[in-house]
Amino acid sequence: DYSGDIEHVLDASLQLALRMSGCDLGAIYLFQAGQDRLELLVKSGLSSEQLTSSQKIDVGAGVIGAAAQAMEPILAADMDRGFMEASLGIERNSFADASFPLINHPAELLGVLAVGKSDRRMLSLSEIQILKSTANFMATAVAKFRLVDHMNEHTAELENIIEQRTQDLRDVLEALWNSFREIQRADRFKLTVITAFSHELRTPLATVKGTVSVLREHFKVLPANQIVEHLVDIESEVDKLTEWVTNVLILFRLDGGKLHIERSVLRIEDVIKHAVHLAQKRSTNHLVIFSYNGESKLVVADGLRVEQIVANLIDNAMKYSPEGSTITISLTEDEQDVVISIQD
Repeated sequence: DYSGDIEHVLDASLQLALRMSGCDLGAIYLFQAGQDRLELLVKSGLSSEQLTSSQKIDVGAGVIGAAAQAMEPILAADMDRGFMEASLGIERNSFADASFPLINHPAELLGVLAVGKSDRRMLSLSEIQILKSTANFMATAVAKFRLVDHMNEHTAELENIIEQRTQDLRDVLEALWNSFREIQRADRFKLTVITAFSHELRTPLATVKGTVSVLREHFKVLPANQIVEHLVDIESEVDKLTEWVTNVLILFRLDGGKLHIERSVLRIEDVIKHAVHLAQKRSTNHLVIFSYNGESKLVVADGLRVEQIVANLIDNAMKYSPEGSTITISLTEDEQDVVISIQD
């Protein structure tokens, strides 16, 4: 906002103009284009009565408004002689003996300098020339202050735009960084799974390969019961491989958010019994016991997924429990949930 600075500059300019022209009354008005009128900015020597009638002046009204309309200096003495009164239809203001428009090239009205003498002495030609020159200086000052203010407005607007764009860029970079970290996390997850998968595959594959080699080389001399035992071993290892592949697929689907859950009403004890039955077939080195109170418990769940989770927990318990030990699966419930517990 340039109003404070321009007011100071114009006030000093007005005081200088009054001293140089021998006037003791003066005021500077700025043009309000949207309202087509002049508003008082600085003044000197005006009485309260003169101020009351001179705060706002319409373009074309009195000596001051006439100068704004004609875009040239207006002298009250000329208006008294009727040189311009008929064409402008105006009356004299209470203090202004002369008014000088503040014009910025090309022909842009910025305001008006109005001066007067309390003794009503006429202005000399040299005083008029001084006031014209002073008005030109004032016009240049107003134009420069307005230009600076306009630039400041655009600078503030530009700063706001830059700040917003900077924030947008920060948001984009943060989103990219989060995506990069998510990709890294996914890559680490896949590498971990693949490493574990390759490790776990080695043992059953080696067993299958060794057993197949024995059958291929000795099947003619092997008793039927030994051949059946070898085939059972192969079947068991293939079951392990199948289970591993299924578990890995589930992990990847979970990680990618693509695991489809099919919920239905089911008896949870039937699901657990089936998981225990299959686990006992996979290993006869542990005793697996399912303990519950015998009451049927209906739940809404995906039976296949629940069975896979229970089977994985049982297999993990078998893996880390001594041979011959007992693994107990219990089923309890509270007010809202059914709780499955596995103890080894």
